[in-house]
Amino acid sequence: MEFRVRYLYQFEPFMGGAPTYVLTDYVLGVRRELNEGTELFEWVFDPVWRIVDGLGLTWAQGGVPAFGGGWIEARWSVENGTLDMTVNVVDALGVKVNVIHPNAAA
Repeated sequence: MEFRVRYLYQFEPFMGGAPTYVLTDYVLGVRRELNEGTELFEWVFDPVWRIVDGLGLTWAQGGVPAFGGGWIEARWSVENGTLDMTVNVVDALGVKVNVIHPNAAA
């Protein structure tokens, strides 16, 4: 099964919103989360692997608009048990994305 997200936020008014944020936030994994230490919202690249595995997906790629302009483009894939995660910030000055690898805590 293949899955691709590409600039879905532009279609949100037509899709009712829910499918769009689920795909970009949890399958692609690019979203803003509250940092409890600083109490500020930060961008993270952290797919929810339980959802991804449940859908049987092996890759996703897409882009999310950053506040103030620009994009956060991300891609992940799993091949032969190896996870590859790539994120690029395009034309969004001052935007940082925290990449959370599932084996980082191990």
